[in-house]
Amino acid sequence: MISLFNIPSYIIDTSKFNNLLHGDIVEQFESDFRKYVNAEYSVSLNSATNAIFLISKLWGGNSKIPALIPPVVANAILTAGNSISFIDNTDWVGNSYHLDLGIKDFKVIDSAQKVEKNQFTLECNNSDLMIFSLYPTKPLSSADGCVVVSNDKNKIDTLKLYSFNGMSQQSNNWERKQKAIGYKMYLASISAFIANENLKICTKKSKQIFNVNFMAEQLYNYNVIGKNMDYEKIIKELFKSIQHKSMIFLIGDFFNINKLDLKLLCQKHEIRAIIVRDKFEENPIELGNVNFIDPSSNKSFEGVLNKSTIENYVKNVKGNDHKLYAHFQNCGVKFTKIYTNEDPIKKLIGLLK
Repeated sequence: MISLFNIPSYIIDTSKFNNLLHGDIVEQFESDFRKYVNAEYSVSLNSATNAIFLISKLWGGNSKIPALIPPVVANAILTAGNSISFIDNTDWVGNSYHLDLGIKDFKVIDSAQKVEKNQFTLECNNSDLMIFSLYPTKPLSSADGCVVVSNDKNKIDTLKLYSFNGMSQQSNNWERKQKAIGYKMYLASISAFIANENLKICTKKSKQIFNVNFMAEQLYNYNVIGKNMDYEKIIKELFKSIQHKSMIFLIGDFFNINKLDLKLLCQKHEIRAIIVRDKFEENPIELGNVNFIDPSSNKSFEGVLNKSTIENYVKNVKGNDHKLYAHFQNCGVKFTKIYTNEDPIKKLIGLLK
């Protein structure tokens, strides 16, 4: 039974491995991983530090690295025989970044703290190398190790050669041909197995942090202009698609609630509602003749914001909210209202209590 940091526990049947050192499971992991990040070629090593050392040794020069970066990065570059200078840069924290190893022809992207679907295609050029750490504290974890991906076959083949003692790998695991003075830096089968099990979680609907981040990005980038809210359709779809009891968050301004009926959904799930509004939406000021844009249709029209129209508008908003709050209470829905100029954290914490 293996349990390290955020690595789930596994019972590993090593009798199924054709080679404990570097067998078929390693090739399977490399294949599955490069498909996930959308790269053409991949090679796995026993640590990201060794990958940085090897890349620096083979192609590197005078390097410029962030001053606050873990010391092992500087050690790897110095051990490879290259010089370093430090720069004031914290972009690497929680993200992928350009690790400047003094290479002019291509970039090395260190993504030790980030793993996302199609990431190589989104962040790299074909000739670049992207390093993903498999250290136990990383998003995609194992006992240790790393994966380097690229669309440049020659670079990946070179890394494979030098990380495998400088020997070519033949179809028979025990057939070797010495081609260079290399290093023993290949990924072990057990580490590849653990990494691949975690990759399976990564590619499924999951509560893992990389999937939560991906969902958050999708929500952030979603363009709501020109779209109508069909509460009836959404509620039916949620009821049908989510089988097990879950906590569901509904986020919106909740201005038009004529077809909002949460009774069915509340029978099966726990609902939390977050009302997001600008204070101007509830209490507009007199502006005279103004040009309005309807966000649901994206059409513009002229109107007047005077005392009379504002009073009528505020009255309608209060009537809408009275019905909304009553419906939430009848359905047992906990809710909070967050204005755009507020810090949302306290209210969100209160909503979760």
